Amino acid sequence: MFSINSIFVLIVGVAAVLFDRRIQKSLVNLPRVFCNAMSVEAIAGREERCLDYIRTNAEQGKPQSVLDAIDRFGWTQEWLMNVGETKGVILTDELLKKQPKNVLEIGAFVGYSGVRIGMSLPVDGHLTSVELSNKYAGIARQTVDYAGLSSKVTIVEGTVSTVLKDYVQSNGLPPFDFVFIDHAKDYYLSDLLYLLDNSLIAPGGIIVADNIIYPGAPDYREYVNGHPERFRTVEHLTKLEYSEKEDMVMVSELLH
Repeated sequence: MFSINSIFVLIVGVAAVLFDRRIQKSLVNLPRVFCNAMSVEAIAGREERCLDYIRTNAEQGKPQSVLDAIDRFGWTQEWLMNVGETKGVILTDELLKKQPKNVLEIGAFVGYSGVRIGMSLPVDGHLTSVELSNKYAGIARQTVDYAGLSSKVTIVEGTVSTVLKDYVQSNGLPPFDFVFIDHAKDYYLSDLLYLLDNSLIAPGGIIVADNIIYPGAPDYREYVNGHPERFRTVEHLTKLEYSEKEDMVMVSELLH
């Protein structure tokens, strides 16, 4: 007869095999640099290498040059989890249409979207970017500074629920009229609800959410699409950053 311990080991082993196959299946059609970046060895130092690549290959004080360098790094060197140039056009178009004055970004990573947003703002517009990781926040600040946009972008370390409300109040900021969500996908919905419950998004505000299909934020998508009386939403079917894998960007207007 099998002991309880042997049965447990067997179950864990089967689960590990299934999980490994699921991972392998998810990597089909992704670029080689993405697959390489999935290993711990490749991930370590990736953000610093990207920053070095920016300083070597981009013209200082030129935001578009910085974006181009990051995109080249993401395509040819190591996969990056920022919005990228294809989906970035959707973000830029919405910014130019809205001309927002007070923008919130959730998830700064290496500063790519901070630069993209900062360069698209009107003269009196400003971006507040909330980033949980101290490491990412530091790199993003350096990227934004290298692009010459430090006066347009402020990066705040922490999470939406722990730092944002106090930051808004202490700086006398009005509700945000544009929000870009691109952090941990499991927190998309809870952070959106926090913003709504605390009246941190202005009526008529635009909410852009990345990676709706991959890695995926199904609960966020279901909630927003399930409340048409509150959100007017357009779903943009597109490609995952630096790959040919399918992804989606949701653009929603907060009606009230």
